[in-house]
Amino acid sequence: MVILYSSMAYLIYVGWVRPFKNEWNNRLEIFNEECVFICAFTCLLINSTRGIMSPRHRDNMGWFFIFMVLLNIVSNLVFISAQIIYDWKNSPVVLKRRARFARFYKMVREWDEEKCECQCISCSGNSHSNIHIDRTPSKFGIKLLVCEVDTTYATPLNTENKY
Repeated sequence: MVILYSSMAYLIYVGWVRPFKNEWNNRLEIFNEECVFICAFTCLLINSTRGIMSPRHRDNMGWFFIFMVLLNIVSNLVFISAQIIYDWKNSPVVLKRRARFARFYKMVREWDEEKCECQCISCSGNSHSNIHIDRTPSKFGIKLLVCEVDTTYATPLNTENKY
């Protein structure tokens, strides 16, 4: 009986005062206290009606008690998981990392959109084998990338030992 009265008093207190800053936390606390009150009332019914209630009804009341406990546990897990994900997404560290990644992605995208200003270098006077070197300045410094090597008409290197 003490659990019923204390649960009812706490339920009235949480419903009236709303002690938590977040409304969802207040609602979750009211739901939790209602589950405790219903479970306590179910236990009281099971214990006080031993000779009156049939075993089948007592079994059904026991399953209802288990259902209420599991409902309370699952709803708290879902709520806490959603709260953790929300807090993680909106934490200052994650927001700072997202902003840094967005700036980096913007630089990379601008870097890909720059036109390739290539300089063609002919190898050993052969006009068919060209190496294109990109000397485009960028935010990362000067890019020295080989854009294209045309080896269609390249001649093999002389590998003879001259010494």
